[in-house]
Amino acid sequence: MALPADSPFRTSREERRAVLARRFVAVMPALLEHASYSDLSVATIIKAGSISRASFYRYFQDKSELLLEMIQHVTEDLLGAGDEWWDLPVTATKEELVLAHRRIVDVYRRHRLLLRSVVEGAGYDPSLRAAYAELVATSVDNVARHIEDGQREGFITPDLVARPTAELLVYMGERSLYQIVGLEHETDDARYPDPLAEIYWRTLYEGYRLESGGIA
Repeated sequence: MALPADSPFRTSREERRAVLARRFVAVMPALLEHASYSDLSVATIIKAGSISRASFYRYFQDKSELLLEMIQHVTEDLLGAGDEWWDLPVTATKEELVLAHRRIVDVYRRHRLLLRSVVEGAGYDPSLRAAYAELVATSVDNVARHIEDGQREGFITPDLVARPTAELLVYMGERSLYQIVGLEHETDDARYPDPLAEIYWRTLYEGYRLESGGIA
């Protein structure tokens, strides 16, 4: 019997495609530990995702389109982790900033192999290049907005020019995560969130935001 149009069990093609992409986000790291994305065959990918070839091609033209869809979910996860930073109260301490950056690094580590695949693919695929550029640009927008808001509210140093500062901080963080967290073993990652947060603290907040109950 056909489902009614307003049935909660009826999903659109886009929703089913998104669910499949999320499934592949979960299984892809195990494959990428042993091969680059460009070397993976569609047969290997669909076997890992436990779907048929027909189902794969019903929702994705090829594995590049799948990677583009996966990176949208990775972007959501990364920006969601960033929200924990933006949502800190005006009275947030350095310790709270460190915890927020640990979350960002944790999310990056979980998706590091997919992100590396996108960066590598960006060298020859304009769509992947645009997708990664959009992720970085959105991060810059968020940091610039945070700086402007913080300057208005008095918890960020007022002598910074928001957008150039945001660009430098984001590209520094992105390259650091790519070159260090993207390659190091998980046990080594614990060394990086605290210094990263320290750099942000000294650049943006020192002297203007609370630190352990007092003015930094």
